[in-house]
Amino acid sequence: MHLKVAVVGSGVAGLSTAWYLGKQHHVTLFEKKPSVGMGSEGFELQLETGAMMRMDIPPRVINRAHYKSMFQLLDEAGIETYLIKQHPSFSTADGNAYLGFSSLNFKDWSLSVPKPSVATGVWLLRHGPELIKWFKLINESTLDELDSQLDLRSFLQQQGFSERFINGFLYPLWALICTCDYQNLDRFPVRDMLVILRNFSGRAPSLRIKGGTASFEEKMKQRIATPKFSESVQQISTGLPGNKVQIKTDKGDYDFDHVIVATEPYFAAKMLDQSFARERALIEEIPWYETTMVLHKDLDLMPKQRRMWSPVNLFWDPKQDRSWATLWMNQLEFSDPHSETLLQSWDPGIPPKDESILATRTFKRVLATKKSQKIVNDLNHAMSSEPQRRLWFVGAYMTDNIPLLENGVATARKVAEWITQQAPQTAEPYSKRNTPRAKAVNR
Repeated sequence: MHLKVAVVGSGVAGLSTAWYLGKQHHVTLFEKKPSVGMGSEGFELQLETGAMMRMDIPPRVINRAHYKSMFQLLDEAGIETYLIKQHPSFSTADGNAYLGFSSLNFKDWSLSVPKPSVATGVWLLRHGPELIKWFKLINESTLDELDSQLDLRSFLQQQGFSERFINGFLYPLWALICTCDYQNLDRFPVRDMLVILRNFSGRAPSLRIKGGTASFEEKMKQRIATPKFSESVQQISTGLPGNKVQIKTDKGDYDFDHVIVATEPYFAAKMLDQSFARERALIEEIPWYETTMVLHKDLDLMPKQRRMWSPVNLFWDPKQDRSWATLWMNQLEFSDPHSETLLQSWDPGIPPKDESILATRTFKRVLATKKSQKIVNDLNHAMSSEPQRRLWFVGAYMTDNIPLLENGVATARKVAEWITQQAPQTAEPYSKRNTPRAKAVNR
């Protein structure tokens, strides 16, 4: 039979869940915003050529080494990707670059090599042996089995890495990937942090979805039977006849066979009534923080030396023990030599000039700590072991590693499989669509 399924939230996890379940069942999607939430923080702008484009905030870059579930979905849905260069530069807070890289991109692999400069040469003379030691460490075959009880910094110190190498090279990279400060980095699991930097700094080329987030959204929406935008979920409860789950919104009440909550945990907890007190108590304890992205045109937030500009520009402030990043959007989002320089800065240590700012977006991010891992494991155990389960959670935070887009897709697939295992199989799918295999193309 076809189930009535509700998905609350339309980020990558919600859209992926709708895609997987919408082939067989009737999916109703609730989104409090007037359009799909995944790309809702983007910004519509006009280039100097007169062309209009919607820029993703933040830009989403993926690779096949880390984003395995994401690429399974893209391939299944026939969504194309294209190659980009994502090599970094490293500068001090005053904008003086001390290390730079260039990218060599090919169809199936990419290689970052040091960019020739006096500053890069000096850095390599001082830290070259540590860099070689680092790549040897993260490429060890036993890395996936590592279970260190030390925090990240203590582990690196134990391995013999210097503070300047940790703070000026490793932590700026991790801080950007996890979009958090140095203090919170030390709360992340050591093994997962090493694995993620291995996957991001290996030979797998960096890719973006052709057409950006909008093209992903359009494809995923094809399997949403009933979209309900601008409708805010107020309460989710159970105890109804037939083991149904009820959703109360600001516009009405609805009953479903299954409800999948695909919002961040701090929003999810507010929706659950006392019939889900156990789940609410768990997700209320998941730690999170806020981070900001600014779309602007202020060139003072780039390296002072133009030849050291890179798609990803990292800045280290040893006095404040922190870093931030400026992304060169002309390299990451579009290639237009006649367009003015557009930048996105994450938690910039130097505020962009007011007149240069186009948009500011604040995001809430979940921390992958030992505490959050235990909570997630408890939730996953409940979902996988209760035969009459009707409430489910998906999202980047619902795995025991770093919360990125990959995890949102992976949890969506897993929950869809659990629901399907509960339901009697039907001979005729709810939705029939052609889903050709995606291709990676050069820009």
